[in-house]
Amino acid sequence: METSYPFPPGGDDPIFRRVWERVTASEAPPAPKPSHDHRPMPPGDRDAIRRLCGFLEQELCAWRTLRALAKAGVREAAGLADGELRHARALSSRLFLLCGVRYFPKEQARPIRFSSVPEGLRACYRAALERSMRYDRASTEQRDPELRKLYRELSKDDGDLAQRLRRLTDRYLSVRPGRPRG
Repeated sequence: METSYPFPPGGDDPIFRRVWERVTASEAPPAPKPSHDHRPMPPGDRDAIRRLCGFLEQELCAWRTLRALAKAGVREAAGLADGELRHARALSSRLFLLCGVRYFPKEQARPIRFSSVPEGLRACYRAALERSMRYDRASTEQRDPELRKLYRELSKDDGDLAQRLRRLTDRYLSVRPGRPRG
């Protein structure tokens, strides 16, 4: 069913008329012409792009979870969350350089659910260790030297994050006389 919209009064400008006709037309506007340097992506690049997107989503999930821990009273978690956001931005910029697509699903990232602070710290610790191992494995499988370098850096950073989270958990769970936590 096609809806016809009347032309507004006083719209005698030819540019306005063309825009009005295009906006009210049932057809979609013409697709943008691809640039002359656009070429189909080889299958290997598709795998690298999928991997980059997955890593980016994991970093944003870690960022959200650490922010939730900061709101729950773990002050150090805010600084750790900033580091995860930097990782996500680095991955996003590499993705853009690789395929020309801007991807940063910040709003869709969901934090890991936890019912207590120690549980949240444990979940973040395990996720950081897993990401570190995945980055390490990805760095050995990657042919692109820039991505290999990035994955090595992120592997080291997430390994360090896991150790900081372990120390933070140790401090948080240490029981002082008269002040049990948990």
